[in-house]
Amino acid sequence: MMKSPAMMAALAPIVRLEARALEAWTQAQGQWRAEAEIAKARAEARKSEATRALRKDPNALVDVASFLTPDADEAPILRRYTVASATVEALAEKLIENPRGLLVVRDELPGWLAGLDREDAAELHAFLMTGWNGKDGWTFDRIGRGHRRVPAVCLGVIGGAQPGPLGEYLRATLRGGASDDGMLARFGLLVWPETGGTWKNVDRYPDGPAKDMAFAVFDELDGLDALARGAEQEGEDSPPFLRFDPEALEAFTDWRTGFEAGLRSGELYPALESHLAKYRKLVPALALTFHLGDGHTGPVGLASTLRALHWAVYLETHARRCYGVAQGSEADTARRILERIRKGDLAREGFGTRDIQRACWSGLSDPKRVAEGLGLLVELGHLEEWQEPSRTKPRVLYVTNPKSVPSTASRH
Repeated sequence: MMKSPAMMAALAPIVRLEARALEAWTQAQGQWRAEAEIAKARAEARKSEATRALRKDPNALVDVASFLTPDADEAPILRRYTVASATVEALAEKLIENPRGLLVVRDELPGWLAGLDREDAAELHAFLMTGWNGKDGWTFDRIGRGHRRVPAVCLGVIGGAQPGPLGEYLRATLRGGASDDGMLARFGLLVWPETGGTWKNVDRYPDGPAKDMAFAVFDELDGLDALARGAEQEGEDSPPFLRFDPEALEAFTDWRTGFEAGLRSGELYPALESHLAKYRKLVPALALTFHLGDGHTGPVGLASTLRALHWAVYLETHARRCYGVAQGSEADTARRILERIRKGDLAREGFGTRDIQRACWSGLSDPKRVAEGLGLLVELGHLEEWQEPSRTKPRVLYVTNPKSVPSTASRH
């Protein structure tokens, strides 16, 4: 689906901001080095002058104040927008230098997410989970630098995924394993694009004015003065925030009333329920983004809020499709097994997983997925699981329920 080029096109405005920041930092770095050398030369000159004076007269007066003057300003800090991978300490240091937050860019998300489930990545995993709110602090200690604190950990993550690996990760989430920790639920902009259809070659010039407008929005937000836009602040180190205006708040409350009822209906399976529950934050975040992107000041208005609510409806369809694909994979495997039973390829009086795997049937070659499909059939009452006694390890067999899986003869 050419997901990487599409993602890089979306990141183009940030890439341009990074290029500008690097150019400005390079110039500032050169200026700072020159000033540092001059300051060093002045300090050596003051020291030499004081040494000559004291050699002539040990009681000579020395200008102590000149030695208390800072030699040079601190080195300029490179403004960062994105990171690829880093340790918790490195990420925290970068956030101290870049309090507006950072975007973690990963081309293949499933493998990276799975790696976060390892025990040795537990701290990084927790740090990233904290960064979802964008307002919670993080304290750590480093040898040589002592006590360090990030006032507000603000991290975003963007990346792509192949359907297969993402499906495996989603299935692990649905099973309640290590992946079912709320990490994937924090990807509120999760989308599963349509595939298939007729390919059509499109060769046209990009929409220049639209591109310029998009870049201008990023430029404006990069230099955003939150307080000038009417933002409030609870403390000196606290992130600034805007509120809904009365109309927007009423619209949001009306939406949330129905939304909360849906979450509590018991009709959603836990993983999807956890994902949709994060829309309580997603909708206000989108409304704020639209509000600032359109150049508005003061409280977030009704138009931006309604647009965010429409986005929530759209994104929910994608979330349901993503989780449904993972759930449907298990059901698809179960259907394939049932079809083999109906055809007589599997003995109704009892068969094992090896009988399925040895046949190498399409869609039934993965032992893990076969086990999931069999488990679903047992749960639904199509099969009954029992253990065949043996001298060594008991063999697990599956017996068909004749009412659930009628034979070909009975159907005729």
